[in-house]
Amino acid sequence: MMKPPLLLRMLPDRLRLAAWSRFYRGRHLDWAPLYERASLRYAPGVTLEALPGDVISDSIAFTGIYELSLTRRVAELARKEA
Repeated sequence: MMKPPLLLRMLPDRLRLAAWSRFYRGRHLDWAPLYERASLRYAPGVTLEALPGDVISDSIAFTGIYELSLTRRVAELARKEA
């Protein structure tokens, strides 16, 4: 299984999104295996098959986050449901 670029794994969440947008957005064809089992940062057991080229899927595949506050809220709600 392919991992996201090291730079994106090392940065804090807010910087990770900015780095993805600056350096990797639009390069989804080079990183196609990331989309097969994209995982959410705040819900580690949850994976999805993302759509390469879709902005939301690209962000999740590379960073595990779409919008930071929304991602945290969804993960919080998922934990309450479990």
